[in-house]
Amino acid sequence: MAFGEKLKKVLDEKNISQRQFAMKMGKDPTYISRIINNNISVSWDMIQLFAETLGISPASFFADTEEDLIAVLLQELPEDLIEFIRTRPNTPWLYLARDLSDSDISPEDIRNLVQMWKSATQKGGKST
Repeated sequence: MAFGEKLKKVLDEKNISQRQFAMKMGKDPTYISRIINNNISVSWDMIQLFAETLGISPASFFADTEEDLIAVLLQELPEDLIEFIRTRPNTPWLYLARDLSDSDISPEDIRNLVQMWKSATQKGGKST
């Protein structure tokens, strides 16, 4: 499926008209129509902007099934993270990461908290 067809499918799934999407993007509706009709191609930066605006992964435009999407997304991950995901005992950590990603706490804040906890436990013995 060509990019324009995939964009149209996503817009339909999200119940967004081409005109609404164009307005949201700050683009002329004919520009979006030309993309959807595969009359013009778009840059990777524009694909990323479309995806961000639609709240999806850019990889979604290149996968025809959920399994394809998962395969594409996995290819974007470093090998050490793929191995971490494959290790079944790590599942609770993945859920924790998901929960934290929905919070206002940044990854850097978490790293700082862990570092402070490690420092405290090394200096004063075990933490309870």
